[in-house]
Amino acid sequence: MNKKGNIQNLKPFKKGQSGNPKGRPKKELCLTDILREQANIEDVETLQGKIKRKHAIANKLWELAMSGDVAALKYLYDRVDGRPIETVKQDVVVEDRSLQVEYIGPEVKGNK
Repeated sequence: MNKKGNIQNLKPFKKGQSGNPKGRPKKELCLTDILREQANIEDVETLQGKIKRKHAIANKLWELAMSGDVAALKYLYDRVDGRPIETVKQDVVVEDRSLQVEYIGPEVKGNK
């Protein structure tokens, strides 16, 4: 029988017994993981056979761009070549001195 203050009360687990027998719970999928899974499903019928959903979406995007959809064209251009580096020039007067400030935005991955 355990009494208050007994050293056995301070040791809740027997030697060799885990305090968390089921282990850490599995991480729930985030939206990006779910979308990635869905994009890789090969169920879109074409004349050449079945293709993955992500390929069907890419084909549709190209189709829209080629038909003159400016938003699709801009999106494709930004994805293929990368967004252009933003440059802002401004003249500033500080204590009777004229300065020219030029800000060049962060380089975007894909720009060379």
